[in-house]
Amino acid sequence: MNKIKYLFIFFILLSNCKKVEKKSEPKNLTLQIKLNSLKENDLKNLIINEGDSINLNFNLTIEWNIREEKILLTKENNKIFIQGYIKEKTEGLDNDFDKNKLRKLEYITKNDSLNLKELIKENMGRLDRKGNGQLLFKIYNKKDTLNFYSYNLADKSKFVKKYFKIMKKTYTSSEFYKNY
Repeated sequence: MNKIKYLFIFFILLSNCKKVEKKSEPKNLTLQIKLNSLKENDLKNLIINEGDSINLNFNLTIEWNIREEKILLTKENNKIFIQGYIKEKTEGLDNDFDKNKLRKLEYITKNDSLNLKELIKENMGRLDRKGNGQLLFKIYNKKDTLNFYSYNLADKSKFVKKYFKIMKKTYTSSEFYKNY
């Protein structure tokens, strides 16, 4: 009887114990900290080591026009270089995607709001997916990924328009951004 009483007390104590879970940092914390601490006009904070790179993938699809762009930012000789890749087609008209590679050039930002760094900073509020949010763009490197979401066509259209203006300023002679 004594054993049963002790066993009963043991189970009561065991059931009242709370399991302590070790909290781990989110996978994307490192990249998010770097994004939050960007200095004025300095993407070098994101790309720290020589040869490192940051990828930005943009889903610019609106209605029947399917367009995806990949921007690769790389640090070489203490300078930031940009290279763009575009994949697009019009649903119902084109069978396959047109794929284009933009030339690699040094990415120099002016002291204004039309640059990728400012675009990223302005959209930090898009990190938390709510309801029916759709992936608008993502930023990733070897260790981290950040996903940014849009919530309706008007919201996405405003983003795409600003993005195209930035890319027109970056690739001034490119036919892919001539109308912006």
